[in-house]
Amino acid sequence: MRTVNEAGKVAEPVEVKVAPESRARRREGDRRGQGAMRGSGRPRARINWRDFDKLCGLQATQEEIAWWFGCSVDTLERACQRDQGRGFAEYAQQKHRVYG
Repeated sequence: MRTVNEAGKVAEPVEVKVAPESRARRREGDRRGQGAMRGSGRPRARINWRDFDKLCGLQATQEEIAWWFGCSVDTLERACQRDQGRGFAEYAQQKHRVYG
């Protein structure tokens, strides 16, 4: 197809070469600029510490408590470390003394 430019001359079409996208970028989508999407991962498990304390008082195991809250044992351990400042065993032992 020929087009006419402003000067009235016939302009030849120009072929533009574009670098092909990498397969990974096409498959996963463009991952640049996702800084605004912070916190869009899986939400943290919610632990009701009052229920947790009662379960410890009943001498429930770590597996039973994890089942109660619908999370894994590792998630329960991380939640104890994050929210209570100590691991599951230490926190549960303290609560067993209080309620036991």
